[in-house]
Amino acid sequence: MGAERREELSYTLYQMELDRIKYLLRSYLRDRLKKIQAYCLHILDRRNMHLYARLSSKEQEFLKGFVDAMGGLFYDTVLSGFPYAYQHMLKQYQDSDEGEPTQDNTEFDMIPEPNTRSHVFVVATENVGDYQVESSYINIRANDLFVTRYNYIESLLKEDSVQLV
Repeated sequence: MGAERREELSYTLYQMELDRIKYLLRSYLRDRLKKIQAYCLHILDRRNMHLYARLSSKEQEFLKGFVDAMGGLFYDTVLSGFPYAYQHMLKQYQDSDEGEPTQDNTEFDMIPEPNTRSHVFVVATENVGDYQVESSYINIRANDLFVTRYNYIESLLKEDSVQLV
């Protein structure tokens, strides 16, 4: 095989690898935006500011724009037709004995939350040592990759001892 043919083959292989990496990055970003859209109100909840802080500035901008657009759409299509007391998309109201709407509590109780009992892939960024998961202990060392439920390693995520894959 001539040098020109080998060069052409190398170029084709490099181009295929670049296309594969671009596809993976786009897929990752699509999934990330899909999760941001699904849990936008949960991320913006003042109790979850640590989640908001993890977003990039572009993701924060996207999140705010998405919530504004979603709120406007809900108001224009549905909520504007309700009496004023029922026009909140984040709170449930109960009818009192007098037929007047009453707010059950001041918390936003209609915000979808992610399932923290779902399994996730995790990689350790540092040596953690023995860590209790349910009734057993696992020894977590730097660069270990494992699958566990999110709620078991949530504290390690907040400490940046592990990262989601």
